[in-house]
Amino acid sequence: MDVASGCVMSTGIALGVLGNYSVIKLYGEMPMIVYMYSVLLAVLVPLVMGALMPLAAIAYESTEVLLHSWKSVAKKRRSVRSTTLRALKPMGFNIGGFFTFKRETIASVFEQLMDYTVNAILSF
Repeated sequence: MDVASGCVMSTGIALGVLGNYSVIKLYGEMPMIVYMYSVLLAVLVPLVMGALMPLAAIAYESTEVLLHSWKSVAKKRRSVRSTTLRALKPMGFNIGGFFTFKRETIASVFEQLMDYTVNAILSF
């Protein structure tokens, strides 16, 4: 799951940068039909990313709260379950093995999208 999530996120960022670059830089350079597809790409990629990323963050945060409540109940009982619960981690989407997808990650992904778009525009 680590590699797949990383590939999906990097593909989304690459498509977003490509769409933004083509909308900003290639306005009068390509036919209007092709330009409209690039506008569609530049609008849809951030919308889809913005719709799916909060779901991944909510999954992590809700399992974190659930584990905390289970651990507090098991701490009172002092059973074998408490040692098992201490070993559990919250369920989340790991991006390439580098970090787990949290609510703070959403802002950093869109920041990277804008940074890479500006770098592409200034480079070419």
